[in-house]
Amino acid sequence: REYMGTTLDARLGIMWNKTIPKGLPGQVWYLNVDDVVFGAQLYGTGFHYMVGDQPIVLWGLSLKKGEEGKLLYNVTWTRPSSDVTMWYTTASADESLVVLQAKETCQLYGFDIYTGRKIWGPTEPMDVRTAVSGIITSIAYGKVFVSQRFAGLIDCYDAKTGRLLWRYEIRDPYGASEMWQKEFAGDLWPIRILFITDGKIYLGHSEHSPNNPLPRGAPFICLDVNTGEEIFRVDGLMRVTDWGGRPIIGDSIIVGMDTYTMQVLAIGKGPTQTTVETTKVGVSVGSTVVIEGRVLDISPGTRDPRIALRFPDGVPAVADECMGDWMLYVYKQFPRPANIKGVWVKLDAINVYTGEYLDIGGTHTDETGFYTVAWTPPKEGLWKILATFPGSKSYWPSYAQTSIAVTPPTPAPEIPTPATPEQVTTLQAEIRSLSPQIMAMIALIAIAIIIGIANIALYARKK
Repeated sequence: REYMGTTLDARLGIMWNKTIPKGLPGQVWYLNVDDVVFGAQLYGTGFHYMVGDQPIVLWGLSLKKGEEGKLLYNVTWTRPSSDVTMWYTTASADESLVVLQAKETCQLYGFDIYTGRKIWGPTEPMDVRTAVSGIITSIAYGKVFVSQRFAGLIDCYDAKTGRLLWRYEIRDPYGASEMWQKEFAGDLWPIRILFITDGKIYLGHSEHSPNNPLPRGAPFICLDVNTGEEIFRVDGLMRVTDWGGRPIIGDSIIVGMDTYTMQVLAIGKGPTQTTVETTKVGVSVGSTVVIEGRVLDISPGTRDPRIALRFPDGVPAVADECMGDWMLYVYKQFPRPANIKGVWVKLDAINVYTGEYLDIGGTHTDETGFYTVAWTPPKEGLWKILATFPGSKSYWPSYAQTSIAVTPPTPAPEIPTPATPEQVTTLQAEIRSLSPQIMAMIALIAIAIIIGIANIALYARKK
């Protein structure tokens, strides 16, 4: 692809010029560079679709090297019935397919893009509203994807046979809010195919002439192309437009304008920050240390002052299954969802000197992004503690580290051994046997004290 700042050689503006057969009716509807051009006469004068019994004319030209401008076919095809208008919808050289729609019968027909031969159709009739609002079609992965627009349906057909493979219905959980929607679409969302990539099809709501206030809860949807299974649906995150600025994807990041806020949004896998702290002193073998930290979403949008002021401690990273409601809460000021789940954090210890590895285990963060674990170090040494968030479908991984010094276990204090009953009895007997001597000693000490006091008093009188 060409990047911004690339200088292109203008001398290559006209690569070749070939003469094509005269009298090819209609116009070019599709081309694949260096391969094929598909043309057809579907319009009459004044750029109006033709009705009546006139046959449809289909033609093709080669663009292959050495065959540029060669007529591949110029054929007519009889309309399925009188006064049926045929619309061009989409084509793909990869699938050798051109798809036309019969407006009044709401049916599809498939033609070979290299021969003009009809290969399948008609399909079962679509919803009658497609005759008024039209359809949006895309071809990818051997399938034809059709948005029935105001009928609120996405159909998937086999590109080779035209067989319907699956159908997905998009209903409005809030109910219709505008008169046209109530009368024409009911509780179904008019839907648009945005892009198809990586085995997924992305859908969004848009409408030709919306009224203010805009209908709330416009869906932004991702489906599996093979099964039609819903990968995610977020109501109210992004409302697209019929008039340009529709979402695109590059480098796995979706960029589009949200017509609710008239802001450009980028949706993709977000960067994270993991933190970890531990007890720094008084850790010995056999004692318990607390390991704690947080896992935060540090996507550029979280640094917007309007977001940062609401989340002064950072925006927590949450589980994939909570992501849609969480993004609405963070960026669209929807109510905080209940039962938010956190992410998994793995904890390990590595001896700084020996390289010995210990698996501490892991835990989940809570709704604030916080985690905490109690750990009893089994060995002494200087240990590096690693906290790792392995990443998810929504976030890139991150890790953090800290350290603790684990000392040898503190010796237990010696506790005197209690005397046995026999020892107590023996000691009591010995004390009783010594009682006379003890009493005599006490009497002698008392007499000595009295004599000392008398001598002091006599000495004081002589003075």
